[in-house]
Order: sequence, then C-alpha cells, then structure tokens
Amino acid sequence: FCGGLSLSDPMNSGAVALFAWESVTQDVRDALAAIAGLRHTIAVNAADTAELPQGALSFDALLAVGSSSFDMVWTMPDDTAVLQYVPVQGEWLGVELTHANLLLNATALADRVLHITGSAVALAALPLSSAFGQTAAMNAPVYAGAAVSLLPAWNAQSALQAMERDNVTLLPCTPSLIDELLGAAGERRAVAPALTLCTCLGAPLSDTTRARFAGCSDAALLEGYGLAQASPIVTMNSVETQRRGSLGRPLWGTEVAIMNDDGKRLPPERTGEICVRGHNVMKGYYGRPDATDA
Repeated sequence: FCGGLSLSDPMNSGAVALFAWESVTQDVRDALAAIAGLRHTIAVNAADTAELPQGALSFDALLAVGSSSFDMVWTMPDDTAVLQYVPVQGEWLGVELTHANLLLNATALADRVLHITGSAVALAALPLSSAFGQTAAMNAPVYAGAAVSLLPAWNAQSALQAMERDNVTLLPCTPSLIDELLGAAGERRAVAPALTLCTCLGAPLSDTTRARFAGCSDAALLEGYGLAQASPIVTMNSVETQRRGSLGRPLWGTEVAIMNDDGKRLPPERTGEICVRGHNVMKGYYGRPDATDA
C-alpha cells in the first residue's frame, strides 16, 4: 500500500497496479499515464463495467472469476508493510513501515493509552493513506475488535451525521478538523452524543479550540505527537494522565529525548531536536539508503 505518490521519482515504489474508487479512477489514470511501469488500474465499487475508464478492470468482476482458495504468503515482523510517502527536504521519500512497526504502534495505543474495547465505534475521518489515519482510525480499532465508520471524503456536516447515526465514541482528528466540526455544529450543545474520546495530533491545539470543544462535548480531548517515520504515534496523553499544554508521555516501548546538534541530551526547559527510538521507528526510506543513513 502506498500512501501518496512520489512526485520527484514516480517509479520509486515499483508499483505495477493501482486500486482506486470508480469515481476517481479516470483522474488518477490520467495523472499516471506517463508512468510506464503501471500496468493495471482496478476500479473498486464499479457496478457497471461499461462505465469504467478505458483499460481499467472491475474489482468485483475479478472477484467473481477468481479462485476461492489462495496460497498464504508468510511475512516476518521486519518485512515492509506500508510505503508512506512524505516530503523530506524538498523530496518525496517512501517511509518503509514494517508489520512490527504498525502492529506494536496500534496495540500500544489501543491497550495502554486509549483502552479501546470491542464496543467502541471509531470515525475514520482522517485519510487512511496517512500514517495517523491508518494507526488511530483503522489499525487500533480493528485490533481491539471495535467498529469503524468510514467517510468517503471529509465533510464536516457528513462527519456529524455519521457520528450521530453510528453512535461514534472515538474520533482521531487534527485541530483543524475539530474547528470545522464545531463550525458545522453551530449552536448545538453536543457535537456527537455518544462521543467519549477524541485524539488530536498534527498541530498545536489552541486554548480557544479546546474551550469551544469543551462547550459542545463531554468527551476527553487528548493531544499527542507523532510523525510518519514513527508509525506515527510517539507521545500521547491518556485519560488518566491528561496534562493541558503537554503532548503526553512516550508510547510504551518508545523513548524520546531532546538533544543538541552534537547528539547530547539537553536538560529540561531547553530547546533542541526531538529524537525518537523504539519499535515504532521506520525501517528506512525505500530505495534511498543515502537518505536513511542521513
């Protein structure tokens, strides 16, 4: 699975097939027409094959003629599971996240921080092509046996409707999404009656947004920090240890230090580089050992 595309080197991933929703397949196919290595475009959710873009295949049609049996391909913990493309110093590089990276990040988040149970319902408002969306809105809830309510595309009104319809209890999001939800909710007291927990990463959460959210919901609003190269959760507040203005404690199995340019730990209240090590740190940048070494 490739989250995003490498614009500077479109063949970096070596992908030969693309799965896309029928409604966006033609746009995607047009954009990738110049990539010689792409041999197949498979349209998902395409009921009428006559409506398919030229050269595309129907996923449903392939399932209908496919075998019901298959050979299991065993994977090792250090095998690459996901390529997550991110901009690094002006280049788009493929972050290699392993099966162990994703599994341990999801289980640590679900079991030790959020305490997700099988009765929870998470809203996948974040794009699942992002590391945060994959881990917080998909992997962690699925691991815990919870339900996931999927949005085809982000829209604040649609999100509110889905949260009320599906009794959503868990909302992974960003501060900007919270602001949009609050704007769409208007004067309503409750953003979503069943909501009990909201995890927020991606940008600082302002006091204004926090106060507005508290006025519309009784849900716990937990801030955290992460990056795609760390699967992505690094630190997170928990319901038991919330601290306003803090990004929380390091996830289980993860160590965080603030260091200077010489790689030495800095004392408290000093500004430096955030350094992370643990089971969540990426395998490397795909096909770019020079960038990985750097």
